[in-house]
Amino acid sequence: PIVFIGLAPAIAAHGGWPILLLGFLLFRLFDIAKPFGIKKLQNLTGGLGCAIDDTAAALAAAVTLNSCLVLWGLLS
Repeated sequence: PIVFIGLAPAIAAHGGWPILLLGFLLFRLFDIAKPFGIKKLQNLTGGLGCAIDDTAAALAAAVTLNSCLVLWGLLS
């Protein structure tokens, strides 16, 4: 759900499936590739590392998705 922060208007206005699919794919990309130092977060002890690295991947995907939608004129 973090990936879709602030996107309710765009999803409602332009149909949800393409935006939801793109958000999911971006999250998976960032979760697998672990760029921007996300990989280092995985080294935290216990389950905290797993939770924090997924949260960071979701935030990176959210920023990317919001930026793309603004550039495409689907979100103001």
